[in-house]
Amino acid sequence: MVSISEIDLLILDESTNNLDIETVEQMVEGINKFQGALWVISHDLDFLSRINITQSFKLKEQALQITTHLPSEPEELYQELLDRVCLNATIV
Repeated sequence: MVSISEIDLLILDESTNNLDIETVEQMVEGINKFQGALWVISHDLDFLSRINITQSFKLKEQALQITTHLPSEPEELYQELLDRVCLNATIV
């Protein structure tokens, strides 16, 4: 549906939770064909790196802050998030 629709923005919130591997594969394929903008909230760094995320943000002190590292660099991204741990949720 994503690859044939005429929408400009797709918002996904933990979209790979409770999905089998085959369904995630189909999602990745469809998302990579999508021509619009994506806003993805996920803790699944493998999924995020496979859909070619170009910017990553975290929520800190009630504000979105851009991260230095992307999901394609999982060790560096996790370390960056851990170095600045706070009580707020983290968005990747």
